[in-house]
Amino acid sequence: MAEYPYSEQAERAVLGSLLMNSETIVPVMAALDEDDFYNRINRTIFVAAKNVYDRNIAVDFTTVISELDATNNLEGIGGAMFLTELCEGVVTSNVEDYINVLKDKTNLRNLLACLLRTTENFNEESSGDVGEYLNRVEKEISAI
Repeated sequence: MAEYPYSEQAERAVLGSLLMNSETIVPVMAALDEDDFYNRINRTIFVAAKNVYDRNIAVDFTTVISELDATNNLEGIGGAMFLTELCEGVVTSNVEDYINVLKDKTNLRNLLACLLRTTENFNEESSGDVGEYLNRVEKEISAI
């Protein structure tokens, strides 16, 4: 099984930035979606923050905890203490850099998944027109 690339530090930094600085919310929500968070716990927190944001409620520590609690996810992510830890040592002015790291890791995961599919399907799909097969693989990779 392949190890998929991700950055735990960047995921946590983005989430900590969301919880600490309201100026980071718009760029984060505009650039990222839940698939950019590989870690399940971090993804759950991002989804909660996005749900709050989508309802035009201020995204902050309290509203995200309330959302996680309302969706029965608070204990599953480690409770309020875990969210407190996310905020420790975060430099919110670097959020664009963290966003770029997450997007790069997402692209690498998508590329790896594409290559794995190509490898798995190679024997059955490459027996026909090789040019057509190569074009299909090239399109898949280009779409990333």
